[in-house]
Amino acid sequence: MVRRIGAGGLGVVYEVLDREHQRRIALKTLRRLDADARLRLKYEFRALQDIHHPNLIGLGELHEDEGQLFFTMELIRGVDFLVYVQDHEDGGATDGDERGAGPTTQGTAREHEPLRTIPPSSVGPSSRWHSRRAIQVHQGRLRSALAQLVEAIAALHAAGKVHRDIKPSNVLVTAAGRVVLLDFGMIADSDGPAMDASIVGTEQYMAPEQAAGLPAGFEADWYSVGVVLYQALTGAYPFQVAPFMVMELKQRSEPEPPSTLVSGLPEDLVSLCMELLRIDPAARPTAGEVLRRLGRTQASAESIIPSRRGAVFVGRTEELEILTEALAEAGRGRALAVLIEGESGIGKTSLMRRFLDRITAEADVLVGRCYERDAVPYKAVDEVIDALSRTLAKLGKQDVEALLPERAELLGELFPVLAPVLKVGEEPTSSEPGEAMVAPREEAFAALREILRRLRQRGRIVIAIDDLQWADADGLALLSDLLRPPGEPALLFVATLRTGTGASSIELLERLAWPREAVWKVELGRLPGTESRELLRQLLAGASSGEERAMEATLREADGHPLFLDMLAREHLARGERRGTTRLRDLLWERIEVLAPEARELLDLLVIAGSPVPVGAARQAVRMDGPGFARHFAALRDAGLVRTRGAGEHQYLEIYHDRIGEIAQRGISAETKRDLHGRLAHALERSADTEADALAAHWREAGETERAFAHTAHAGDRAARVGDFERASALYREALALEETVPRRAGEDPTARATLRRTLQVHLGDALGHIGRSAAAAAVYLGALDGATPPEAMDIRRRAVEAHLRAGSVDEGLRVAEPLFVSLVIAAHQGSAAAQMLLRRAQSQLHELHYEERSLQESSPEALQRIDLCWSLATGLAFVDPGAGALFRSQSLLFSLDAGEPSRIVRAVALEASHVAAGGGPASERAAALLAESDRLARRLGNPHATSRVLLAQGVSAGFQGRWRASLTALDRAAEMLTERSLEARWERGVARYFSVWSLWFLGDLGEFSRRVLSSLHDEGEQDDRYLASLLRTSQANAFWLLRGDPDAAVREADVAIARWARTGRQLQPCFDLLARAHIFLYRGEGQAAAQLFDDRWPELERSLVSRIQVVRLYLAFVRGGALLAAARASADPLSRLSEVLGAASRIEGEGMPWATPLAAMLRAGAAAVRGEREEALSLLDRAATQLDAADMSLYAAAARFRVGALGDAATLAQTTQWMRQHGVADPARLTAMLAPGFPD
Repeated sequence: MVRRIGAGGLGVVYEVLDREHQRRIALKTLRRLDADARLRLKYEFRALQDIHHPNLIGLGELHEDEGQLFFTMELIRGVDFLVYVQDHEDGGATDGDERGAGPTTQGTAREHEPLRTIPPSSVGPSSRWHSRRAIQVHQGRLRSALAQLVEAIAALHAAGKVHRDIKPSNVLVTAAGRVVLLDFGMIADSDGPAMDASIVGTEQYMAPEQAAGLPAGFEADWYSVGVVLYQALTGAYPFQVAPFMVMELKQRSEPEPPSTLVSGLPEDLVSLCMELLRIDPAARPTAGEVLRRLGRTQASAESIIPSRRGAVFVGRTEELEILTEALAEAGRGRALAVLIEGESGIGKTSLMRRFLDRITAEADVLVGRCYERDAVPYKAVDEVIDALSRTLAKLGKQDVEALLPERAELLGELFPVLAPVLKVGEEPTSSEPGEAMVAPREEAFAALREILRRLRQRGRIVIAIDDLQWADADGLALLSDLLRPPGEPALLFVATLRTGTGASSIELLERLAWPREAVWKVELGRLPGTESRELLRQLLAGASSGEERAMEATLREADGHPLFLDMLAREHLARGERRGTTRLRDLLWERIEVLAPEARELLDLLVIAGSPVPVGAARQAVRMDGPGFARHFAALRDAGLVRTRGAGEHQYLEIYHDRIGEIAQRGISAETKRDLHGRLAHALERSADTEADALAAHWREAGETERAFAHTAHAGDRAARVGDFERASALYREALALEETVPRRAGEDPTARATLRRTLQVHLGDALGHIGRSAAAAAVYLGALDGATPPEAMDIRRRAVEAHLRAGSVDEGLRVAEPLFVSLVIAAHQGSAAAQMLLRRAQSQLHELHYEERSLQESSPEALQRIDLCWSLATGLAFVDPGAGALFRSQSLLFSLDAGEPSRIVRAVALEASHVAAGGGPASERAAALLAESDRLARRLGNPHATSRVLLAQGVSAGFQGRWRASLTALDRAAEMLTERSLEARWERGVARYFSVWSLWFLGDLGEFSRRVLSSLHDEGEQDDRYLASLLRTSQANAFWLLRGDPDAAVREADVAIARWARTGRQLQPCFDLLARAHIFLYRGEGQAAAQLFDDRWPELERSLVSRIQVVRLYLAFVRGGALLAAARASADPLSRLSEVLGAASRIEGEGMPWATPLAAMLRAGAAAVRGEREEALSLLDRAATQLDAADMSLYAAAARFRVGALGDAATLAQTTQWMRQHGVADPARLTAMLAPGFPD
C-alpha cells in the first residue's frame, strides 16, 4: 500500500503497488463490514464488469481476503472536469492527483474560484443580481471533454446501466486529455429496481424525476450532464438555493440560460445545455444527438444506441416449455437442474430471464451470476446467497426462525451477508482483516440444504445462475452437495453456460456429480427465419421504411444470431438513411480497416492463435512496450473485436467471436501467418504455463516440424502426468505421425530414433488403456514389438496381455502370453503337474512366509518380469476365471518371496490375504495373519502405494466377512491413497470402487451407493474394462435402476454386461448376472420366473469355484430362498417348495455369520407367512430386524420392518416407507418385494 487517496460514505480508496505487473493501481475497500455495504460494493464492481470503454475507469478483480472485501481498478492521474476546462494561462491545470473510483475528493492541482452562491432567501432560478461577464473557459477542451463524457455515459446506457451521480468530482481528465468517469456506487439497472429504493444522488445534479423519488432512467444522467455543462459555462449551479430547496425547485422550473449570466458564450453550447436541463425527461436530447451537435460523427452504434435485446423476446417456445415442465417436476417433489448451453450472444440469458419473469409470482427465485473476474470465495453462488439474504430479510422474525436448523450460524460465518438475517450475533464492525471465521464446510452446506428444504415447504424455489462456466471449485462443491440425493431440496436449478469459454457442461457435470436423470440440457442454437425476422422487426421498432426494407439483407447477414441481429439493427438506427444495407462482414471489416498498424498486427496474432493467448506472450510476439500494447489493445476492445479472459497472471486475450476471426482471416497473408505463428511460439516458450500442444501447433504452422514433434511428444507426456489420458492418446498419435515427417539428419543414429518411436508407442498404449480402449492399446503394444530388445519385448508383451484381459479377450491374452510362459518358466495350465506342485508349495508358504529381503537393484530384471506377468494374469483373471487366476496368483506370491523385493511381496501377500478371506470360517484367521504381515512390511517401507494395497486387501477381506462398515472405511482410505497414475493403480481403484458399492448396499447408504454407481458408469476409463463394466451393471449394483423404479433399465444394463461375456464360458459373470436378474424378477413380482432361473443355473453354480466365496455363497442362498418363497406365494400349491426354503435358511445359519443369520430369519418369516402363521412371521421379522441393525444392514432391517408394518402395524409401515423414500427408493413396496419376498402384497 502506497497511500490513502480518499474516502466516501461507503468505501476507502488506496493507491497500491501491483508487484506482479510492477505498476500502481487503485484499491477500493469498505469502511465497514456490514452486509449491506458488502452487497453495494459487489454490485458496484459487477455492474461494470462487462462494459469496456476508454472513458470509463478500467476495473481489475473483486477479491475477498480474510473477510475483507475489495476490488482493484485503474489509477487515474488527473484533475476534475471543471478544473480541466478552465482556460489556465500557465497550462498547469492538467496535473493532479492519482484517483480511482469511489470517493468524491477532488484532485485539483491548483486552487480555482469557488462556486458562487446567493443569499438563502432567493427562491428563483439562477440569479440576475450579478453582472454579466466573460467566463474563462477553454472551448476546445470543453467540447472535447464533454464529448468524451457523453460517450462514457452512452456506453453505460448501451449496457442498460444508469450512473445516477454524474458530477464534476466523479469525472477526471488526464494530462493527455482523456476523460475518465468514476464512482459507480449509485449505479442501477435501467430496467430493474435499484439496490437502494430511496432518493440517491447529489442534490444539485440530480434530475427532477430523481428528486421526486421516481425511477431514474437514462434521461436522468443527461440532466446531470446539463448541470455540469452549466457550471463549466457559468461557474455557478443552475439553481442558487440551499440543497433542501433545490430539489423542489427543479421539479417545477427550468433555470435561466447561461447566456443571461455570462456574456460571449457559444450559442450551440447554451442551447444544448438548456435542452439537457428540461424538466420533461423525454424532451432531453439522446447521446447520439449530443454527440452530433458536438461534432462527433464517428462514435460506434454500440456507444450511442442502447441495445433493446433485453426488452424484446421472441421464439424459444420449445425451450420455454422444457423449463416450464422442469418447474412442474420440481413442484411434484423432484430436484432438477436445467443447463442452458450455447455460444456467446445466442440468447441464453434472455431465455433464462424470460422464464424467470413468467414464474416470479409463483416461486421464490434466487438469481445470481458467476463473474469471470471475481475472486471471492464461492463465487459461483455468491449472488444467489445475496438473493437468499434478501428473501429471508423480507420474512417476519418467527418465519425466519422456523426456517433455521441447528448450527445455522455456521452458514452465516461462511457467508457474512447472511449473518444479520440468521441472527447469529453482533456483526463485525472493525475493518481489520482476519476476523471472518472459517466455518466447517460440510455443516454449513447441510444448513443451507435444510433452509432451502424448509423454504420449499412454503412454495416453489428456483435457483438461477448466469455464466456458470466461470464457477469456482468451492462454489461447485456447494452446488454438488445441494442437489445430491438423498434428502436434496425439491427445487429447480437453472444455469447458463457459454460454450468455448471456461468449463464445459461435461466438465461441470463431472465435478457436480449430480444424478444423470436430474439434469436436463438445453442446447441453444440460432433463431429460425421467422423468429429472426420478428426479433429484427422489434429491434428496429420506429425505424423508417428504408431501414425496414433492409431487413431481408440483414437477416441473411446475421444468420439467426441474436447478437449480430442486434449489432446490425443498432447500426441501422445510428446511420439512419445515410447509407443502404449494412453487411455484417462490412461492418466488422470497417472496424478492422481503421485500426492502427500495431493494433491490426495484434488482432492478426489473436486470429491466427486460434485460442486465448496470455497477455505477456501476446505483447512479446507483437514487440510492443507496455503502454503501447495497452493502448492498442484498448482500441481493439472498444471496437468490440477482442476481449479478455481471467485476470492477473492468468489473463488472456481472445477474439470476441468466431465470426470476427473468420472475417479478419481474409486480410492475413500466408507469409504473415507463418511469421506470426513463429513469433507467438517463441513468446509462448518463455511462458511457464503454456500448453506444449499449443506450442507444437504454432511450430507446425510456422513450418518447424522437428520442433513441433518435440513439443507434441512433450505435450503427450504432460497430459499423461496430470491424468488427461484422452488428450495424451491424441497427442501421442500426432507425435508418431509428425515423427515420420521429420527429415533424417546426416549421421543420425537410426537405433535411437527407433527407440524413441517405440517409447511413444508404449506411452500411447498406456494412455489408451487408461481411457478404457484396451483392445486398441493391445494392438499398439504389439506394433511396438518390432525391433525391441528381449527385455523391452517382454515388458511390451506383458502390457499387451494386460490390455487383452481388460478388454475381455481372455483367450487372445493368454495366446500373446505363451512366449513369455516359456521364456520366464511360468506354469500356464491348471491341470499340469507343474501347476499342481506350485499350488501345493504356495499353500505351504501361506502358513509361514519365508523370504530374504533384497533391494530392487539386487533383483534380476527377468525375475521381476516373471513376477509382474503373473500379477497381471492373476488380477486380469480374478473376476473372470478364478481357477486360472489362482494359479498365477500363487506363482506371483512364490516368485515374489523368492526374489525378496519388498514392494512386490506386499502386493502379493495382500492379494493372497483377500482371497484367503473369501473362504470364510477358519480361513479368516490366516487371512488376518497375512494382512498383518503385509501391513508390517508396508509400514516399514513407508511407500503410500504399498500402504494403499494393504488397505485395499483389508477392505476386501472385511467385505468377504460381512463387516460392511470396516470394509467401506478401509476401501475409501485405499482409494484416497491410490493417486499413482499407473494402470495397476487404476485396476486397484476400480476394485475399491466396486467393493465399496457392495458395502454401501448392505449398509443401506443408498444415496452414496447411487452416487458411486452413477459416477463409475460415467467414468470413461471404465467403459472398455469389461470386468468393472459388467460388475457395475450386475449383482447388487444393478439395483441402482430398481431404486429409481426402472426395472426395464435394469434389464437393459444387465443385457449389456452379460453380452460381453456370453461366449467366454467364464464362471463369475454368470453368477453376478443371476443375482441381478433374480432381483429384477422379484422386484416385478415375477416369483415363478425367479425360481425357474435358479432351477436352471443352480446346479452349475454349486459345482463352480464361486461356491467357495462365502459371502457370495450365502447371499445366493438367501436370494434363491426368496425366489422360492415368491414362487410359492404365487403357486396353486404354496407349500410345495417351503422345504427348500427352510433348507436354504438352515445352510445359511450353519455358517454362523452375523450378517447372514438374520437373512435366514427373514426366509423363515416368509415361510411362516406363506403358511398363514402371522404371529410366527412377526416374531421372526422382529428378531431379524434387530440382528440386521446390529450388523449395520439398515436397508434389510427396513425391509423386515416394512413387512411388520404391512402385517398390521400402520405406524411402522408409514415410518419405514418414509425412511425408504428419504433414501431414494422410488417404490418402497416393490423394493421390499425384492428384499423380503413371500409375503402378501
